[in-house]
Amino acid sequence: MALVILGKTECKICGQPVNKGDFYGFPPFVGNTLDPLIIFNDSVFHKECAKNNQLAQNALKRYELIESLNTIPPRCSLTEELITNPDDYLNLGFFTEDESHALHPYNCMVFHRKNFKTWEKNRWIISEIEKLDQSGQWGGDGLKRLLRQLKNVVDS
Repeated sequence: MALVILGKTECKICGQPVNKGDFYGFPPFVGNTLDPLIIFNDSVFHKECAKNNQLAQNALKRYELIESLNTIPPRCSLTEELITNPDDYLNLGFFTEDESHALHPYNCMVFHRKNFKTWEKNRWIISEIEKLDQSGQWGGDGLKRLLRQLKNVVDS
């Protein structure tokens, strides 16, 4: 969650300080630095400003979607088993809101590492993530880090 100092931390929309109870705060939840919602990553903004800002409304919807897809405690998307060991936890993260994109159905899927390793779609997912990474539609190193992690699991 964003670090907030009441009366000092500025709203990302209007630039004015936020005060107790009048703001939303986001954790870092946007992995793609080319996404217009990146400005809301790890930041705060006034509730009133959000009402009048379509981008802020989109950020709230995206964050709510991500929260709804991530269960606590996490359950493997393949087996529904609880993932109790953090070292066995593998999260694909959020790829796209575009419902026609091949990776859309895989937004925020989580796995036990052993289940991802044996999943019949693991190499296809890696290939699709590589395509997204090379498409110019994704900024930052998030996909590269995810690809390294997934390849290490599959090749171990």
